[in-house]
Amino acid sequence: MVAILKRQRETEAEESIIRLAESLMQLSRVQQKSKPLLKTFSPTEFECKTCNRKFPSFQALGGHRASHKKPKFEGEELKEEAKKGLSLGNKPKMHECSICGMEFSLGQALGGHMRKHRGATSENNNEAFSSSIKQAISKVPVLKRSNSKRVMCLEMDLNLTPLENDLKLLFGNKAPRVDLSL
Repeated sequence: MVAILKRQRETEAEESIIRLAESLMQLSRVQQKSKPLLKTFSPTEFECKTCNRKFPSFQALGGHRASHKKPKFEGEELKEEAKKGLSLGNKPKMHECSICGMEFSLGQALGGHMRKHRGATSENNNEAFSSSIKQAISKVPVLKRSNSKRVMCLEMDLNLTPLENDLKLLFGNKAPRVDLSL
């Protein structure tokens, strides 16, 4: 009787293995048949309709397509206008820095450049320090050349450290001495 039960368990195990194998085979057939359907719904390559370039992901295609829609920058428009103006003999308007003489095609660029001269400091710095920087910047000599370009002339002693040069620039002859022998 024990042998009969043992055989029955063996045949049940074999049958379950066979059923499992059959179901796996059926699943593999379903996957093979459905692969072409998956390709139609999610392609492995995405193509740009404008230039026919192909990309591996939809996100990459989206980034690329944005490049077709980018408006021209103000600088590029100015370059085109400058080319047209030069052909007509007109010069584009240039914005000149009143302190150092640098020229900018955009007034906005000049405004950003002027921040360097204003001595913009962060809120963390104390007011006395920022006022001394503003005074030092206003004391910097500006020389004018014959070609109307302005040049900043900083009298720096190359034998001094940058800190000592900065102190000399800020305070002149009253600059404190710095002991670097620590």
